[in-house]
Amino acid sequence: PFAPSGSVLDLAAHGSSVWLLGTPAEGKQASGSDVLARSTDGGRTFAKGSGPCIPGLGGELAPTSANVVWAVCPTGMLAGAWLTIHLSLGAFALGFVIAMLLAFLRTAGPRPFRAGIGAYVEFIRNTPFLVQLFIIYFSLPAIGIRFEATTAALLGMSLNFSGYATEIVRSGIEAVPRSQIEAGYSLGFTRLQIFRHIIVFPALRTVYPALASQFVLLMLGSSIVAAISAEELTAITNTLQSTTFRAFEFYFVATGLYLLMAIGARLLLHAIYWAVFERARPGERGWSR
Repeated sequence: PFAPSGSVLDLAAHGSSVWLLGTPAEGKQASGSDVLARSTDGGRTFAKGSGPCIPGLGGELAPTSANVVWAVCPTGMLAGAWLTIHLSLGAFALGFVIAMLLAFLRTAGPRPFRAGIGAYVEFIRNTPFLVQLFIIYFSLPAIGIRFEATTAALLGMSLNFSGYATEIVRSGIEAVPRSQIEAGYSLGFTRLQIFRHIIVFPALRTVYPALASQFVLLMLGSSIVAAISAEELTAITNTLQSTTFRAFEFYFVATGLYLLMAIGARLLLHAIYWAVFERARPGERGWSR
C-alpha cells in the first residue's frame, strides 16, 4: 500500500492547519524503499518522491477530519488490520500446539524436561516481549539465523504466547480429578492415552476462558511488532500519520479497528465455546463473557 512513484506533495503548514496539495497520480506504485525527502523554505515544508499510501490528494483539508483517513489511504489501514489478524491467528495456533506439548511434558515428563520447561516459561513470562522480538530479529542474525520481519513477528508472538499458555493448560490438567486418571491406569492406558482421552477435553473446558482472554491480549500486543518493521496495523498507522501529519485521525481510527477486532474475537470465541463444550451439557451454566 504505497503511493504512486514520482508524485510531488507540497505540505504547507500554517498555524494548526495542514494542507496536502498535489495532483492525482495513477498507475505505478512505489516500493517500500522509497524515501520521503523533506526541506524547509520560508516556513513551508516540501515532500518530494513517494510516501506510503498517499495517492496525491488535491484540495484542502480541515485541521481535523475523519474523512482524511479514507481520502488519503482507503485500504492501507485495513491491510494492516488484516495482517494483524493473520499474525494473531497464526501465533495462537502455533503457540497453542507448543503449549500443549510443553504442558504434557511438564506434568508427565521426566524430571529434566520439567526443569527445562519451567525455565523456559519463567524466561518468557519475566522478560519484555519487545526484548524477545529484538533477540529474534536483531541478535540471531549474528549467528547466521535471519528472518523476515513478518516471520520474526510470527515466531516471537508464538513463543511468547506459548509461555503463558503452557501454565494455563497445566493448571487445567491439574484440575482434572485424580480418580479419573487412576481409572485410566487401571484400564491399562498409557500416559499419552490418558492425556488424549481423559485429560485434554475437561482441561481445555476449564481453561478455555483464560485462553480466550490470552488470545485477545496476544492480538492487541501484536502492535509491538511494529518496532521491527512488520507492517501490521500500528506500523501502517505510524507511517501514515508521520507522512500526512494527521495523528489525531489516524490513531483514533486505529483504536476503533483494534476495538472492533477485540470485540469480534471475543464473540467468536464465545460461540466456539458454546458449540464445542456447552452443547454436550445443556443443563449446566456456560461461560459468561
